[in-house]
Amino acid sequence: MAYELLSTSSQDITGTLSSVGTPHTLVAWAKPNNLTGDHRAIRISNANSAANFIACAGTSTNDPASAISRTSSAVFYTASSTTTYSTSSWNNVAGVFSATNSRTIYLDAAGSSTNTDTTDTSSFTVLLLGAASGTTSVQLCSTAIWSAALTGAELASLAKGFKPSRIRPQSLVFYAPLTRDLNDIRGGITLTASGAPQVVTNPRVI
Repeated sequence: MAYELLSTSSQDITGTLSSVGTPHTLVAWAKPNNLTGDHRAIRISNANSAANFIACAGTSTNDPASAISRTSSAVFYTASSTTTYSTSSWNNVAGVFSATNSRTIYLDAAGSSTNTDTTDTSSFTVLLLGAASGTTSVQLCSTAIWSAALTGAELASLAKGFKPSRIRPQSLVFYAPLTRDLNDIRGGITLTASGAPQVVTNPRVI
């Protein structure tokens, strides 16, 4: 199973991480409900509101997936995929934040693009799954964070359906399958759901 998070009902899943430094990689399976809103998958941030996150961004030209860094002064640096996400099937979205001046997006292990603007933060402790503005909803499962910059080959394995626990496990710091229960089976952090999100059918993950 997976979770569907509705922005109109203020539905999200939150937790507190041990400090995640840079480099790191954010990966999720996501199925947004439309091509017009911003559907956030994983967001990590700090007390100064600086953040890194991955999203399916319908408000961007050509409806790409995006890897985005937000500075503490609310400046956004975005890498957008050269391919378009789907609302009728599940999408594997990955953001590789290899340095404070490098963020690369992958959509189903393809369509990669890199932004090299420099942000002001390299470590994060606040976790947020889902949440965006407007009338968007996104179904999420198999959300994961690595304290390393995964390679294209590793991301291709994840896009084929391999479980995050099978990809560079020594660097995996967070893994929540979101298969009905809210459990981080890697780091053991407590996850809290707001707004009573619904349980829905998930894609097959090996």
